[in-house]
Amino acid sequence: MTGTYTHEPARLEMTGAEIVLQALRDNGVEHIFGYPGAAVLPIYDEIFQQNDIKHILVRHEQGAGHAAEGYARSTGKTGVMLVTSGPGATNAVTPLYSAMADSVPLVCLSGQVATNLIGSDAFQECDTGGITRPCTKQSWLVTDVAELAATIHKAFHLARTGRPGPVLVDMPKDILLQSSYYRAPTAIAPRETHSERHEQINHHLPSFEMPDDKMDEKIIAPHYALERLHALTRIHSPFITTDMDQHKVWTSQFNNAEHPNRWIAPSGFGTMGYGLPAAIGTQIAHPESLVIDISDASSAQASMKELSTAIQYEAPVKVFILNSGQMSSIHCSHPGHPVYRSYAKALPDFVKLAEAFGAIGIRCAAPTALDDAIQQMITLKGPVLFDCQVGQSIQHQE
Repeated sequence: MTGTYTHEPARLEMTGAEIVLQALRDNGVEHIFGYPGAAVLPIYDEIFQQNDIKHILVRHEQGAGHAAEGYARSTGKTGVMLVTSGPGATNAVTPLYSAMADSVPLVCLSGQVATNLIGSDAFQECDTGGITRPCTKQSWLVTDVAELAATIHKAFHLARTGRPGPVLVDMPKDILLQSSYYRAPTAIAPRETHSERHEQINHHLPSFEMPDDKMDEKIIAPHYALERLHALTRIHSPFITTDMDQHKVWTSQFNNAEHPNRWIAPSGFGTMGYGLPAAIGTQIAHPESLVIDISDASSAQASMKELSTAIQYEAPVKVFILNSGQMSSIHCSHPGHPVYRSYAKALPDFVKLAEAFGAIGIRCAAPTALDDAIQQMITLKGPVLFDCQVGQSIQHQE
């Protein structure tokens, strides 16, 4: 169908898939983050017949959720993710829990097998409602196409009112193919401001001291790397995303107080791999802004596949990796633990990895070269992986 918006209750007969797109329009949605599958193909058929709503194709459903979180937290709007049935829905559990813990408004639209197959152990079937009930404000299974529009409207209303959070609408494939009359939303409650919600998200953020590392002329200390990154980028008022590890603790000391609405981190659920997809969602929402994901070697690898998404949509995110060659949180709490000794020996060459994706890779291991390397990262127009080798990093041969 064509991309028209409705403002009053209307009697327009549509397929379930058309209803989904119209309901998204009427709730002000401009971007959705998703990954296709058989159960949601009718929705994808409609997505590519209109231009009002842009679909961002991620590389994993978890990336879709974290990207939608970054989008929501940087705009104050409701993030939207679209996943298929079975493993598509179960892969969404981590970002749903993350959004629940951090009070982020998120609507997850999930496909489901046909209604006559539910409960039969059909291919890619699972009890999506039961699985996601503990990590959403509410989940619905729509078994009547006539209730589809109203359910989506209720989902958006619930996601952004009260304590904001995630909701899920599970839609069997046959419901998406049936037809019914569309019902437009008659009233949408006022949205809370982003600053009000941010206070909820970060009220439990702990306070930590920065490490008192002594300056070594040959080694980049982590706090020095962050000091220089902050000093050289603050004029751009960047959006900063991060993951859950020691680098998040250090990063918060520079960015949380000065620009609280531009610091996006998984505070409550503590998800590794959050930073890159959250940065992509933020960059999609703010295409002219500088968006930096501050990560470490372990967290960066957890969602590195989403760098391909950044390339596809020309989202010039900068991934600043504090690469100590270790799993930093385990190293800090259990020095000498064998789990990270074996891990360090298998780290990838991040510069070559960036190039393999079609991005730009930068490596810096000397404090005297750090400022110039950061300036180069800022100047470059496309996605960048910056391998900042800190502490006792593994040194790659040039």
